[in-house]
Amino acid sequence: MSKGISKSLDHLNTQIESILPKTDSHHGFVAIRDASGYTLDLDNMAHTNRLFELLPISMPIDDGQLGISTRKRVTLEVRVFYDTPQDRGYLDRMMIEDTSALINTLKGPNYDSVTTGVVSLVVGAAGVDTVLDSGGEQRALILRIPFDLLYLED
Repeated sequence: MSKGISKSLDHLNTQIESILPKTDSHHGFVAIRDASGYTLDLDNMAHTNRLFELLPISMPIDDGQLGISTRKRVTLEVRVFYDTPQDRGYLDRMMIEDTSALINTLKGPNYDSVTTGVVSLVVGAAGVDTVLDSGGEQRALILRIPFDLLYLED
């Protein structure tokens, strides 16, 4: 079966979508901008939680593994949208729980490098960005978790 960045990203999207959230469990993770032809913009979403995208931060480089020229490293970021509710404490708790679940999922042992190409992941520090409306008021938050993906390209 073929490997490469496409298979690796498909696998990660599937893994993230399978997370069962602890808080607000009726709003699961839903991938957008997943190369399926839809052109949604995460920053312009409204009235929803946990829409996510995998965004490239850098282009692939050779990983330097001696004798394995198909192993690549790319820096990506998972970005998750959260509509700002009345209770900021509730939203903070949800994002903290989700950050932990996302890290566990990204670092999870469910890699099958033969079919997905995923070799491993190195997760960085999470952060939160504020999305403002046209009047300058906060309308949403975006959770960001950067990571380096090591993968095999055929």
